[in-house]
Amino acid sequence: MLREAVKMLPAQGLLVARPRQGTSVAPESQ
Repeated sequence: MLREAVKMLPAQGLLVARPRQGTSVAPESQ
């Protein structure tokens, strides 16, 4: 399920949940 993946990815630091912007890929610069 896509929702399950989205919930797990942020825990791995691959994605950052941004308010009002949804979930987007975190820049490698961080």
